[in-house]
Amino acid sequence: MLQIRVEGDPAEARALLDRLAGGGIEVQVGTTKDRGGFAHVYAVLRMPDWPAAPAAGPVRVPVVVGRPIERRRGRR
Repeated sequence: MLQIRVEGDPAEARALLDRLAGGGIEVQVGTTKDRGGFAHVYAVLRMPDWPAAPAAGPVRVPVVVGRPIERRRGRR
């Protein structure tokens, strides 16, 4: 089971999760939080043919690292 957070346009996030569900992945959408112009969509995914943890071992995926975002000081 994986927990993911998709950031961006809520309609695009929903379209991605729908596409995953159409590909045979169980998708349970949790919360959608509005962040002023974009949203965080939280979901849990389960692949039916994936062995249960810990026997599954590590999950490896390609990652692209971009520029770090600037954070405003004093805002938390």
